[in-house]
Amino acid sequence: MLINLARQHGAARYIGTGENYCPMVQVDDLADAYVRALTQAPAGTLINIPGGPARHFKEIAQAISMAADLGGRTESWTLEEAQQVLGAIADALALDLQLSGARAGRLLDWAPHAPSILDDLVHGSYHTEAASPL
Repeated sequence: MLINLARQHGAARYIGTGENYCPMVQVDDLADAYVRALTQAPAGTLINIPGGPARHFKEIAQAISMAADLGGRTESWTLEEAQQVLGAIADALALDLQLSGARAGRLLDWAPHAPSILDDLVHGSYHTEAASPL
């Protein structure tokens, strides 16, 4: 969705300064963590499952721009502008979150194995998907 939106506007967008941290986890890594949590963690255990260090959303927007063949071009928009286009997703993208997966690593013997969101956008599955417009 964000790749297609970047194509429509000629640049990937981030909210405000884009300095907010956005933790990401690849779906296969998340599924592995869920299975481990359900089978190994004591009932009621709370665990964060980030797929590595959180990145500034502006960095993610630059990678989205690369995946959309826009050369890394980005631009800022206000939260209100983003909400008009993205609805409640804009609020989530504006959050500043830094989470640690250390507890998941200790309790579940879990670590992410997938490429980072930046690598995946530029070189991996997102890049492949972006190459074929919908």
